[in-house]
Amino acid sequence: MNEMSAKATNNSSINQINGNVTINNFIQIREIFNTLYELNFPKLVEAAEERARKNVEEFCKNFFSKIEEDERLKIQESLKHPNSQYILNSSINNAARFGDTSNLNILSEALKQALLVDDNGLTFQLNLALELIPQLNKNQLSVIVISFFIHTLSFRQNIPQLHEIFAASCLKNYLPTSNIKNNQIMHLVSLGIFSFNQFAGGTAMNLIKQKYPNNMELFSNIENGNFNTFKSIVDYYDSNSLIHYQPMPVANVIGFLLVKENIGQLDIGILR
Repeated sequence: MNEMSAKATNNSSINQINGNVTINNFIQIREIFNTLYELNFPKLVEAAEERARKNVEEFCKNFFSKIEEDERLKIQESLKHPNSQYILNSSINNAARFGDTSNLNILSEALKQALLVDDNGLTFQLNLALELIPQLNKNQLSVIVISFFIHTLSFRQNIPQLHEIFAASCLKNYLPTSNIKNNQIMHLVSLGIFSFNQFAGGTAMNLIKQKYPNNMELFSNIENGNFNTFKSIVDYYDSNSLIHYQPMPVANVIGFLLVKENIGQLDIGILR
């Protein structure tokens, strides 16, 4: 259908032609949320309809609460492009379907970043993350967070004490309750979140020392038991042989989104 006119609740309309839409303000963006929901879920039984609509309303609320004043115009401009509308539509689908079991706060952060980032590769990975996150359980998310911490986040600061603070922030919502089961980690491989290398060797501390050989204060604090949370991440990484599971780009994107929940100042530039 080349032209679609969708009536919103206030009797205004959104005209979409070949994927392009004129957006002048955030009221119209709210209308798009409602319009896409109606198009994707035209017929649901009453109980399912109530749950799906509630999920989308909560998702919309979370999304708008994350947007800073200086980001509004860029998001409005971004949503004039077909790919951005596709990502929005995909995110609404996932929110409606999986909102009961998936963290809508994470999904709304993924949508916001996808609409703001000026990097086609990152935009693709963020959209992929929107599709994958609802398919993962708590243990799988914990593994992704720990991998992100070891491979990407933990050593960007030169102040050793910050590493322990970051470690505690990472595990605040994703503290592993048990070792990851083989079928769960292989599910991550099958989804393209990790690649498996049976010949990889070493430990988390080996990785740390290879990347940051001069951070002796950090190493001594870990080895002397001063950074217990940091050490627990290192131990979990090693006890689950995560050295064999190399994070793919989407793993780092998902890790970023999960960690940003508790480290608000974390910038997506860390992924570049």
